Amino acid sequence: MGDLRRDGRARRRVRRSRRAWRFRRAWALAALLAAVVVCGAVVAVQAMSTRDELTRVAALVPVLKGQAEDGRFDDARATVREIQQHASAARGSSSSPLWALAEALPWAGPNLRVAREVSVAADGLASAALPALMDAASAVGPSLLAPPGGQRDLSALAGAAPRLAEAADAVDAAASRLRGIDDSAVLPQLRGPLAEGRKQLDAVEGAVQTAEAMARIAPGMLGADGPRRYLVLIQNNAETRAGGGIPGALVELVAERGAVSVTAQGSAGGLGVFAPPIAVDPVQTRIYSSRLGRFMQDVTLTPDFPTAAATAAAMWEASTGRKVDGVASLDPVALAQLLRAWGPVDLSGPEFSRFRGDGLPTALTSDNAVRTLLSDIYRIESPKEQDAYFAAVARKVFDAFSAGQPKEKALLSAVETVVGDGRMLLYSTHSEEQAALGGWDISGSVAGPERGDARFGAYFNDGTGAKMDYYVRRTVSVVRMCDSQGSHAVLRISLRNDAPEDAAHSLPAYVTGNGVFGIPPGMVQTNVVAYGPAGAYVENAVIDGAPGGMASDRHAGRPVGLLTVRLAPGQSTQLEFRFSGVPDAPMRIDTSPGVQPRAEVVQEGSGTGCATGAG
Repeated sequence: MGDLRRDGRARRRVRRSRRAWRFRRAWALAALLAAVVVCGAVVAVQAMSTRDELTRVAALVPVLKGQAEDGRFDDARATVREIQQHASAARGSSSSPLWALAEALPWAGPNLRVAREVSVAADGLASAALPALMDAASAVGPSLLAPPGGQRDLSALAGAAPRLAEAADAVDAAASRLRGIDDSAVLPQLRGPLAEGRKQLDAVEGAVQTAEAMARIAPGMLGADGPRRYLVLIQNNAETRAGGGIPGALVELVAERGAVSVTAQGSAGGLGVFAPPIAVDPVQTRIYSSRLGRFMQDVTLTPDFPTAAATAAAMWEASTGRKVDGVASLDPVALAQLLRAWGPVDLSGPEFSRFRGDGLPTALTSDNAVRTLLSDIYRIESPKEQDAYFAAVARKVFDAFSAGQPKEKALLSAVETVVGDGRMLLYSTHSEEQAALGGWDISGSVAGPERGDARFGAYFNDGTGAKMDYYVRRTVSVVRMCDSQGSHAVLRISLRNDAPEDAAHSLPAYVTGNGVFGIPPGMVQTNVVAYGPAGAYVENAVIDGAPGGMASDRHAGRPVGLLTVRLAPGQSTQLEFRFSGVPDAPMRIDTSPGVQPRAEVVQEGSGTGCATGAG
């Protein structure tokens, strides 16, 4: 009996022990669960705080931009301090040990990691880049572009270079951080804003690096160390060239200690034929013909502005005996943009009296500049008189821009637009300066670095020998597609001749070409040149769905496809160039600056990659 009682007591102790263990385990699990919930709640609160702080940063950026554009730098610095506070708070919220642990979770982790990386990038920009940019902008300002009295303060510009270098380093670090984020497991709600942030920061990176390079080299280019001489090509978009338009009017400038003056004017036609031709890269001569080195009007047959500019400089020296230190380019569309800042330019002087009967305006404005210089001017029948009118207008515009004071915000906006559209280009004959310019938009280089994108080009050369491109409308887009042979990209180009139906009779013979080069009056012939990214291949081309008989070549490691089309008034055509071996990267299009705004020509493409089974 005693043994039975002992066994019973032992079993009851075991059961009590098991119940106690289960109770303690339940409490432990409950405590662990509570801890997880609390930690999750803490991370959730931190995530919401991070989101709110980054949202405030994003809302303040356009405010800061507006203040800087208006020259209100005291207000801008106060806004920078606000941005710094919010960016720092966002970084602090996303840098806790609990956040780091949560990043290891399979679902939430990648999204939290993106938030932390964006916070670190924002804090770096706010603490390093923005103060440096404010210091540089306030030291230089728009007065560099339009100085009072025409004398630029080169010491201020040189002094801004170190701060711009600091800003460029900070922006580069932030852009590299965003590019390094793996977003494959990130929610679509975050992936879209992240892609847009990368795109915008890439643009800022290029702009700041260009500004830094310009601050380093501009004092020398503006004559800080002695006079500099420049040739300016005024490209006429009514007769299209791959680089923009035919270089009709020529202006020689001299820069000395920051002041710029006109020293000579001329026309491309006045230089005649160069025989023997100026030596040009044989690859480009093969693609664009030997006319590149024979006629100033044809140096822009190539879209590569360094080649066109070097050829133009050699032609100018051969014709005048004067060497130039660089070449710049503008077109009437750029001029129209700049007139928005400076206002109308008076054309009522005695030098314009002989053109009164042609119905040309007494003032050049942002609204009539393109029509006047690319269309109405051809009411003047004599090409020599057309050149005289162009020269008189160029002189008046330069004088007005030198003496007047533009609206600063409008000027900055105009310069940003014309550089982004490829309508303002710059080349230096000094190798160290050209190396600094090379690869950025203002250099117009076909061979520049692609900066992480897949770069395409759609360029146009007139084959009519006339001024009919004023009436041509174009669109360009690129799409990535997949089929059984894998991924490829298609560059799509549309052209439409919007000339009047009776153009052969209603337009001046100088505009239609009058059939001199074998093209019936009113029709437009265009040589279309398509470039793909470096390392890719151009496979074929079609015109309105039928094989196009494409010629192909390579330039600067990039594939080139060529087609020729002819359009009657009212007629349109659709071209497609197919490229393989295209990098899986955002796609960018460069194109010949024409009469239309770039935003109207370049259409949004689709995709940076292919989904399985996509067609």
